[in-house]
Amino acid sequence: MARILFQIGDFPVFNHYLATAVAGVTVDEPVTWRIASTVLTDVSGQYVSGAFERPLMAVKNYRTTGSFQTEKGMTKDQKVAKLMSLGGRPGIPIIAFEYDDCGHDGLTCGCNPSLNWVVALGTITNVARKTDVVLQDQLHAGEFTMMDVDISMQTPWRRLSPWVWEFRNVPINNPFSQNNSSGLSGNTFVHPKKVASLAQQGFFYKWADDLIKYSPDYWAIKYSEGIDGGFGINYSTVPYQNDLIAPEETWNASPSVMYAITNLQTSGTVRIRTTYQTGLFFGEYASQDSDLDLALVNTALLSLGYGVLRSDDIIITGRVAPFPSFVIRETQIIPDFVPKWNYEGTYPGEIYALANRIEFYNSGANARYAYLVEYGAY
Repeated sequence: MARILFQIGDFPVFNHYLATAVAGVTVDEPVTWRIASTVLTDVSGQYVSGAFERPLMAVKNYRTTGSFQTEKGMTKDQKVAKLMSLGGRPGIPIIAFEYDDCGHDGLTCGCNPSLNWVVALGTITNVARKTDVVLQDQLHAGEFTMMDVDISMQTPWRRLSPWVWEFRNVPINNPFSQNNSSGLSGNTFVHPKKVASLAQQGFFYKWADDLIKYSPDYWAIKYSEGIDGGFGINYSTVPYQNDLIAPEETWNASPSVMYAITNLQTSGTVRIRTTYQTGLFFGEYASQDSDLDLALVNTALLSLGYGVLRSDDIIITGRVAPFPSFVIRETQIIPDFVPKWNYEGTYPGEIYALANRIEFYNSGANARYAYLVEYGAY
C-alpha cells in the first residue's frame, strides 16, 4: 500500500510535486530495526540485551522523488524555496494519504479506493535538486527541477484527527488571519475521501488543541464516530480494566498511551498495571506495574510552595511531554514539578504492540482514571 506524501508543515507538496515525461513521482520508505547487544570479548558472538517485546526501530528515512514546474500560482523557484525553508526543522507534521487495497486487478474493475489520512513528525534532512531544460520556442519554457526529498521520521504514522485538522480549498495568505472554519460537518472536519476530491490548492489547517490535548472528555470521543486509530475512555472509578487488541494488519507499530488521574487524596497509592502479549508465542503474556505514592506527591508540592495535593488536580502520565509525568491545576501545568513514579517500562503504564490489558488499582485512595491509546504504523 503506497503512502503518498501530501503536506509538509504548511506546504501541500502533493499539489505541486509532479510526474514529468522524464521521471515519475516515486516513494521509498524502508523500515529497519536495531539489535541492542554487546559484543563479547575473548570469545565469539554477542549478548543480546534488548527486551524482546519492545522492537528497536532504526532511524526511519522517507524519500520521495518528483519534479517542480512553474504552475498553479507558483514558480518552480518559489516552490523550491518554500520546501527548503522547512528543511532541518525538527518535529514538523508530515501528512500523507494511503489507498485502501483493491481486491481486484485494479485496471478493469473500476475501483475508486478511499483515502486514509495519516500524520507523523519528522525533519527534512536533504533536498537534492537538479534542473533540466527542454528547449522549446522560448528559452526555459520547458524547464523543471527534479527534487529528491529525504525526511527523517521521528514518530510512527498515526491517524490524522478530523477533530483538529481541517481541509481547506482556499489558501491563507496572511498567517495571522482569523478566518472561521469552512469545512465542519457535524462534530468533525470533513477530510477528502477520494483522489478526485483533492482540490488543486487544498491543504490541511491545524486548529490549536492545547486546551483539549489532555482532556479526558476529548479522549473519549477522539476515536468515535467511525474514526479508527486508537481508543479512549473518560474518567472511571476502579476497579476497572479494558482489553485492547490493536488491528496489527493496519496499525503494526508500537502504540502510545496517556493517562489522567484525578479525585486525588493526600495519601494512598495509585497503580497502573499493564498486561501484554509478548508476541513470541500465542498465549504468552507478561505484566508490569507503575505505582505513585500520593503522600510523596503531596509533600513535594508543599515543599515547593504549591500547597497540598487537591482533589481536582489532574496527574498526567504515560508517553507525555514533559516526561514522564506532570500535574495540571486549574487548566495550567504546575511548573518545575515531576511526580516520582515507580515504574518498570520506559514510561509509566507502557503498552506494547498486539494485545494489552490495562488495569487500575487504589490502595488507600479513591482516584479516578482516564486514558487515551493511539495506534501507530510503520
